Amino acid sequence: MLRALIVVAWLGLADAAVAQPPVAQSFDYDASKPVTPTFGAPVALAPGVKAYAISFGSHGRHITGEVVEGKGDVWHPAILYVHWLGDPKTTNHTEFEAEAAQFADVGVTSLLIDAPWSQPGWFEGMGASADADIRFTQNTVVDLRRSLDMLEHLPNVDRERIGYVGHDFGAMFGILLASVDHRPAAWVFMTPNTSLGAWYLWEKKTPDRDAYLAKLSAFDLAPYASRIQTKGGGVEFEFSNKDEYVTHADAQALFDATPGSKDIQWFNAGHALDENAQSDRFVWLESRILEPPSRRF
Repeated sequence: MLRALIVVAWLGLADAAVAQPPVAQSFDYDASKPVTPTFGAPVALAPGVKAYAISFGSHGRHITGEVVEGKGDVWHPAILYVHWLGDPKTTNHTEFEAEAAQFADVGVTSLLIDAPWSQPGWFEGMGASADADIRFTQNTVVDLRRSLDMLEHLPNVDRERIGYVGHDFGAMFGILLASVDHRPAAWVFMTPNTSLGAWYLWEKKTPDRDAYLAKLSAFDLAPYASRIQTKGGGVEFEFSNKDEYVTHADAQALFDATPGSKDIQWFNAGHALDENAQSDRFVWLESRILEPPSRRF
């Protein structure tokens, strides 16, 4: 059913909204270009839960990942998942595969993408050129917007009940995305830091560090967090009390900068978080995207 309908579905991408530029950078894109998805054969993740490998285009770039199809024939809530840079085994779309299968049981369709940091050697290449990293950052936000386009046009996805979950770099890029793209009703940001530039240079020695960070300060995240808008669902931050990468002060700064309905949770876990954080975001998202807007809360 999914593959049969998608050929028609992507033709409607021309009506995707393009928001105004954010604080200092433009993440505009041509929403009229089709994403031309292709799908792999269905596989069973759990009893009654089907998944499909997916690939689609984004302005000359190639995005891969997986669709986990929600159970039932009714209109589905949906989630875009963007993974972390951490354990090599889960530095790809599989970080959230089990969680997406759990959501599929209650009717949620998920798109899990392989972000650029899933590629071997990606991190080692960052920090060599500020200009190249600025272009990369802009392009990656555009790719996330195209991923939202793709998610919206999967069969029976309810555009009014979309969520976003990102971890580490996935959370930081999610904040940039949320500053310009207000389609998701609810956002979950897991252990983001405040400066992309500082993370691109993490534990690297470079002679022009100060000049690099000055240029990349255009992606300091608190100003972008201040521009987040949601459709009534709000924002959930998940942080760790034992995080070796994100300070309590930086975490609090991002939370304080975010307007509107928001929550912050602290867990006694490392940067990877744990099953308690997963349970927390499942309950939090369930209350915000499972029901139509008129029936929430």
